[in-house]
Amino acid sequence: MLLAEEFCHCYAHHISQIRADKHIVGKTEAQAKRMSAYLLMPAKFMENIYFTAAEEPVMISDIADYFAATEEFAHFHHRVDGFSNVKGNVGSIEWLE
Repeated sequence: MLLAEEFCHCYAHHISQIRADKHIVGKTEAQAKRMSAYLLMPAKFMENIYFTAAEEPVMISDIADYFAATEEFAHFHHRVDGFSNVKGNVGSIEWLE
């Protein structure tokens, strides 16, 4: 995951983080993490998760386990906490605090 994130920095960002302000650094970090999540959890394999969610709820922890990733990393791919069948359609689950 770390190597994928650093690759995404090299691929997408051409700035020095040493001289950049904290907002720019935060933005580039978030972009690299999200891009690496999409790189390591491609849509082709995510289809299996959506098919499973049509039958039973799939939580973000299940997705992380499926891809041998952390829950935090899986959250960069999906900003929700899980998926479930809602009235015949797959919908997202988000826990409110």
